[in-house]
Amino acid sequence: MKGILMKKTIALLLAAVMLSGICGCAKPGEGNTTGTAGTTGGKTTVSTGDSQTTDKPDDTTKTPDDTNVRVRMSGKPKEIKETDFSGYGLQVNDEGIITLNGKPFYGYGVNFHPAFHLALDKQFYGDMHTDIEAHFSKLAAEGIPVMRINFNIFYGKDVGLWDKAASKDRWFGAMDYIIALAEKYNIGIIASLFWNVDSFCEYTGDKLDMITSPDSASTLLRMKYIEEVVGRYKYSPAIYAWEIGNELNLACEMTDTGFTTSKGERNPFLTEYLTGYYKIIGRAVREIDPYRMLTGGDAAPRTNSMALYRSRGTVTEPENSREDNRAALMWYTPAPLDTVSVHYPELRLMKEYSELAKELKIALYVGEFHGKLFVNPLDALSPDESPEEKAEQDSWNEMLDTYMKCGIGLVTQWCYGSYSQGRNVDPASLELGADGGIVQNLYIRDGINRANSFYQKNGMADTAAYWTENL
Repeated sequence: MKGILMKKTIALLLAAVMLSGICGCAKPGEGNTTGTAGTTGGKTTVSTGDSQTTDKPDDTTKTPDDTNVRVRMSGKPKEIKETDFSGYGLQVNDEGIITLNGKPFYGYGVNFHPAFHLALDKQFYGDMHTDIEAHFSKLAAEGIPVMRINFNIFYGKDVGLWDKAASKDRWFGAMDYIIALAEKYNIGIIASLFWNVDSFCEYTGDKLDMITSPDSASTLLRMKYIEEVVGRYKYSPAIYAWEIGNELNLACEMTDTGFTTSKGERNPFLTEYLTGYYKIIGRAVREIDPYRMLTGGDAAPRTNSMALYRSRGTVTEPENSREDNRAALMWYTPAPLDTVSVHYPELRLMKEYSELAKELKIALYVGEFHGKLFVNPLDALSPDESPEEKAEQDSWNEMLDTYMKCGIGLVTQWCYGSYSQGRNVDPASLELGADGGIVQNLYIRDGINRANSFYQKNGMADTAAYWTENL
């Protein structure tokens, strides 16, 4: 929803309680003479570079400020070998089916985009006007099995919080805390590694077309981030999937993005850049984690993406044919990626996308969606009383029903956590009670519960067995 391809998230109400500003990053291992501590299977482990040793079990709940010890909050210690994470998270089989514990998985969850940022606020400012654990507890109580979050910072100026040794421990203290909460409440995380593709380029001074260069400063820094983050958390069953970014495809062939190449030319950001970038990032992730679901995080293809591609952004007709859409899905899922992401897909095309994904033997994932948005204070008006409320609820329920009929196994609503970059309430928020209870959207909660209950009753989402076995 954000970055160079920030989608028009509607922010209508100022949050009654303003959160402190979002902060960025820090690197694992530097400034620690004993090596980088990590969580592996419920025990405190310390990586020394060449080998890994296991310390005594520790089931004590730790706060993000306890940056020298990485433990689970589940209280169920379990010894695990370094190579023994092959069954963790969501995986995609040879037929393009998303699985959990080796069985087809169907689960509908939420975007909790700022979860990690809220933990960073705690680390760097010592005060937060929100209780992060309360959010996880609420989501668990509602039976939410999975959440998609920004597993990095957003702005280039904040990359240094990860890249500098002085702040690295606090960065990873915040990230450890989010992982520990996910483990405690049995919620899987789809971790988006580079939500805003610009940030590392901005930090290093690279132009955006240099994301396909394996030797550019921004690429090398991304490789380092992947090594540290994916290497650190691949041992946690809370990581369900890795995602490269957010809606980068929406920038492709657009002539009004203000994009300037490394040669000083003003050209559209090209699909070739996107595909090349995904290959570089995807291979780096796969070297560390060969198993988990891996996706680009894209929006649905523009309905005229092929016309734009052929003309380098100058021709907008005709609309994509079926083969055009097939080509687009292939562009967005180059090997080693195994899952194509579509945000806000047109419902008339969902059956086609589903069929094409099956033909290509890749998984299909709806990473963001919401219905027509109307702010109905306190949900005071029923659909019978308000045409706007009826249109909102009808549009959302039509989407949910379409996804279920098309057999889409993984769907995440935008959004939970009503905090946009401007700290405004998002009218699509599921955070019940946000801003004095004004934004509630109870029908969304009920719809997601209905979908997940259906899947669980029909043996299509055995999350309980997964967590019991792996924690």
